[in-house]
Amino acid sequence: MTGTPSLPAPREEYDVIEGAMLETARGRWFLGEYARRNRTADTDMLLQAIGRLENAVTGERGPPGMERLRFDLIEMAKAISRTKSEIAAIHTPDQDQSQLGAASEALDGIVRTTERATSDILQAAEEVQEVAWTLRETGADSRICDRLDHNATQIYTACSFQDLTAQRTSRIVNTLRYLEQRLTAMIEIWASEDDPPAPAQSREAVPDTTLDQDDVDQIVATGQGQAPVEDEEAAPAPRLRLVEPALPDDDLAFLPIREAAAAPEPEYAVPLEDAFAEIDDLDLDEKLARFT
Repeated sequence: MTGTPSLPAPREEYDVIEGAMLETARGRWFLGEYARRNRTADTDMLLQAIGRLENAVTGERGPPGMERLRFDLIEMAKAISRTKSEIAAIHTPDQDQSQLGAASEALDGIVRTTERATSDILQAAEEVQEVAWTLRETGADSRICDRLDHNATQIYTACSFQDLTAQRTSRIVNTLRYLEQRLTAMIEIWASEDDPPAPAQSREAVPDTTLDQDDVDQIVATGQGQAPVEDEEAAPAPRLRLVEPALPDDDLAFLPIREAAAAPEPEYAVPLEDAFAEIDDLDLDEKLARFT
């Protein structure tokens, strides 16, 4: 049977059939159930279409964390650019020395001056203390001697604090110099990245070595373990090196052929001519019986 598509009924026939089905309870139930099922199918179809559209839109956007990663990378690039600008402002090649270098030199000068002053003060305090002991031994007023000794002790205490300040200043100077060295190294690295790449070194020119038939015969004879025929008094010919033309990516070269030692011929306990003599002497039935 060949299936033929049903022709759509006219509007009048549809109304007649609908009216006839609405007259009975079973017909009304059928129409309601048919409408409900069609509504469910249409809803499922619409939901599937919305799901496909959503998948297409979200697929173009990429993974959820990709936008966040892209934003973070952009922010990192901006921060690095600002850091470069700040470092360039601190250390410029046009100046004789950077601001950090000038600050470290100034602090270093202060430390040296303070050390000299502290040394002079301590030396003067020692002299005052010696004078106080001398006066005490000569019978001078003990109150004056104690006063001088007390003042010398206070000078020692003040100089000790001054020495601690000088040590801290020296550490600051060393830190500034370390920072300056690291910043200079970073600037050199960035400068090398900004410079155009150096042209690649040209490949070595391949020597134009032409081989004639005699050279080829000599190489073949050497590979087979045969000595080339040449004059005994003549100097040995140099080994030839076959070089392939340079390829775009690799340089291939064939190394000289080494003389292979001739393999010794195997020694047989029985000559090859007599190895099958015993089998040849058998008749056909005996041969079939032995090999079957």
